[in-house]
Amino acid sequence: MDTTTLHVASVTPETDAIDVRALLRCMSMLEPRAQSILHMSFYREKCADEIAGVLGTTAGNVRVVRHRAMAQLRRCLERPNEAAR
Repeated sequence: MDTTTLHVASVTPETDAIDVRALLRCMSMLEPRAQSILHMSFYREKCADEIAGVLGTTAGNVRVVRHRAMAQLRRCLERPNEAAR
């Protein structure tokens, strides 16, 4: 075996399959501001400072909203019956 060959499976962390429908359902339960922050963070790959500039807030506020939104998404995906909390 060639020692310079990269075996992707050995460096790629295992991840669970994502139920896209469930994720979209859970995303729709978030407030519009939280949805925007997640979209800009993970789809547009913007940093907190850039998002704060767009939304007219602080980077710290963006991080707090993002953290809370991610926690809400996790709860929704793990326990769909408790998603409204």
